[in-house]
Amino acid sequence: MLDHAERYRHQLSGGEQQRVALARARAPRPRVMMLDEPFSNLDISLRSQLRDLVLHVVKRTAASTVIVTHDPEEAMFMGDRIGVMRDGRIVQQGTPEELYDHPVSAFVAELFSDVNHIHGIVRGGRVETPLGVVAANGLADGTKAEVLVRPDSLVLGPVADGTASGSVLAVRMLGESSLVHLGVARGPGSEDLHLHVRIPGRPRPREGDTVGIRLEADRVFVFPLIDG
Repeated sequence: MLDHAERYRHQLSGGEQQRVALARARAPRPRVMMLDEPFSNLDISLRSQLRDLVLHVVKRTAASTVIVTHDPEEAMFMGDRIGVMRDGRIVQQGTPEELYDHPVSAFVAELFSDVNHIHGIVRGGRVETPLGVVAANGLADGTKAEVLVRPDSLVLGPVADGTASGSVLAVRMLGESSLVHLGVARGPGSEDLHLHVRIPGRPRPREGDTVGIRLEADRVFVFPLIDG
């Protein structure tokens, strides 16, 4: 940034302004720093570069750093510990792994990834879904439940006896993975269940194909259904 020492602030790019702000914040060698939305209003490429830069700068210092962000991926990338706030209070805190693998509510689960929603009733400590039966995690029988399934917790394969199946509605290539849209029949009089499944690499199914669906039940979250 020395080449820009004679420039006014408005003559610097957004990324240059952020780097100057970080340098000024670090200059007094504070014991605690707070960064409030430090990467907002930056394009994707520059945001990625600055996040990496700030992460390594913060790691090299002894200062405790609090970062405020509305970007869940950014929180997981930057934070050793994350506090999730809703309506002005912390609803869960822990490491990125703890929040991703053990969310305490549907709100937290949805915050850190896309999810498929399946509704059901708890009977005998379990919830029956079109994809199979899942444990209800201590919910009382008769409770209306919401089953959350991440797109990468579903595995596609050949149709087999005892396995759920669905029709491929669309396939979208997303680089190293693809997002498959599936329609799963739920019986007469019921609207088909629409699912998103994320699959790695190739080959990819084609629109109109019928595929088998295997649910990784240990990666499913069940919570009481709210407002429904």
